[in-house]
Amino acid sequence: MANLFKKTVKDPKTGKSRDSKKWYIRYVDAQGRERRKVAFTDKQASQQLLASILRRVEREKAGIVDPIEDHLKRPLKEHLEDYRKHLAANGSVADYVNSAYQRVRDTLQGARAVFISDITPTAVNGFLAKLRAGDKDTRGRSVSTSNGYLSATKAFCRWMVLNKRMRDNPLAAMATKRADADRRLVRRPLEPDELQKLLTAARTGPKLLEISGPDREVIYLVATNTGFRRNEIASLTARSFAFAADPPTVTVKASYSKRRREDTIPVRRDFAERVRNWIASKGLEGTDEPLFPIMDGRTWVSVATVASFCLR
Repeated sequence: MANLFKKTVKDPKTGKSRDSKKWYIRYVDAQGRERRKVAFTDKQASQQLLASILRRVEREKAGIVDPIEDHLKRPLKEHLEDYRKHLAANGSVADYVNSAYQRVRDTLQGARAVFISDITPTAVNGFLAKLRAGDKDTRGRSVSTSNGYLSATKAFCRWMVLNKRMRDNPLAAMATKRADADRRLVRRPLEPDELQKLLTAARTGPKLLEISGPDREVIYLVATNTGFRRNEIASLTARSFAFAADPPTVTVKASYSKRRREDTIPVRRDFAERVRNWIASKGLEGTDEPLFPIMDGRTWVSVATVASFCLR
């Protein structure tokens, strides 16, 4: 049932409870959900707003009002925050949620899109072109990275359409560009002699970024023997390893796995023994303490950069 009410709030000066200055509206929308909305300090104006809302609900029930109209008036930053919550609620790993949010946010800001109607292929394409070109302070990004920004923003728009927040996807016809001719980084497996060079340089090297040389060697060993990503490696504990199994295994929990499921992979016996001895030297046997607790994004990138110099 619809009505006006005042909230009970605490006076910041006296600490005593009192009625709020503004009136609040309680009503049930066209989908049967209870809603609350802040109104005005004037009761008559608040009653008029309530009457207007109820008329709109009745019209929406009758199919006269398009619910998308309300969403068109909301700033995109509000829709984007809802999208972030949707991704997190669906079980997406934190890194993916943050990356998707950041890419969509940067694209919308770069395209100067404040409301839904501001999202156009021309504006988005202009931002992506600037992203690839860079400027005097920022190095240009690769076509592959640019494609990632476009794909993330198109996914956001698809979600908006599915949730009846916009009528169609204005970026649906935009295609990603071929990244082959603009490959900034060519990934390949390390040759055996390169890996040994890296491990030796790490083992005998000084402490960098609070990580000792022997510890960096273990990080590289884990990365090259498992293929795990940064977040997956950072999640590993002594209990992640089954050293007595035949063959030995290492397990990543579903909440950290890229595939969102628990992954257990077999590893070589000599590698397992090397890691077990290292864990014992740290006094971490049988614990749930992270083996690499400082593996945040900045540290991992820096460690990887050091590795690239060791191979030159």
